[in-house]
Amino acid sequence: MKTQEFRRPGSLVAVARRPYEGPPSFLVWTPHRSCIYLASEDWKASDQWPDDNETLAAVNEWLTEVGPW
Repeated sequence: MKTQEFRRPGSLVAVARRPYEGPPSFLVWTPHRSCIYLASEDWKASDQWPDDNETLAAVNEWLTEVGPW
């Protein structure tokens, strides 16, 4: 499985996962909660999207690097 990580210690960890079998997905962890999203749009539509502008800009840049899902 190929993975790429985005980390903001203590507040957000996102892992883009491309398994050998099955659909690619994002595993997103925030304090007291974790979710799996099959597309970046699903994550953006959720309430787990970061509120901090610096983190938001960094996540958007990371999603561009990861490529379209």
